[in-house]
Amino acid sequence: YGKQWYQRRVRAAMTQWQNKIQGSGARLISTFCNPDEEQAFSLTTDGRLVFERTGQCVSYDGVQANAPLFLTECGSAVEFHLEINGTLIMTRQLFDGQHLCITPMDHNHLINPSPCLNDPIGITKCDMIASPNVLLEESFFLEDRRHLRDLDGSKMTDECDFKLCALNEPTPAIKLLPPENVNRCTKPWECVTIATKTARRPHLILNMAKSIRESYGYDLPMAVYDDGPDNYSDELRRKSLSIPY
Repeated sequence: YGKQWYQRRVRAAMTQWQNKIQGSGARLISTFCNPDEEQAFSLTTDGRLVFERTGQCVSYDGVQANAPLFLTECGSAVEFHLEINGTLIMTRQLFDGQHLCITPMDHNHLINPSPCLNDPIGITKCDMIASPNVLLEESFFLEDRRHLRDLDGSKMTDECDFKLCALNEPTPAIKLLPPENVNRCTKPWECVTIATKTARRPHLILNMAKSIRESYGYDLPMAVYDDGPDNYSDELRRKSLSIPY
């Protein structure tokens, strides 16, 4: 196929090589796209999924589903192919009569459609929500991320170790208004609004709203900014209607 791809940072659903050896080899995890590191995977004509930085191939132990992926020598690696308009990376070999797909998992090795940073990538039964990938040509990725290369890396800290930290200038501490300028709020739902953002994790917003309702006995208005790439299911939209956005 000769393609290379990178997962958009907001989706965090593909992988990079983790700089830590675990078990058979370097495990694959969900992470940010980093324009300063080689993160390309190439699918060769013989079905090897090659991590170009090391020349190693993606594989996994055992023949069961829900096994974590790792990098190994290509001679012993599992063979893959692309299906469903090039969005599913599937095993060529059948297991229990079906192909398995590269899919993000949680740390209990269950399918995870909303992975967090450092969650494992594994081989699972194909899931049409969690398994599809966004394929990007290398040139498109480099153009899309080229502005990040020029950011000031000196502003990175232990708490913020990505170059985008240069864009997140610290905001000054909030100053309290003088008491004479404050009208006491007796009904929080009339004077308090929760502002938050989400990307591929709208269920956490619903959990937060549910927690507020159960803890205080009332709802608070919420302003939610969603910068994720996906549309939501009808069920999720129905649940969101119960929240006073």
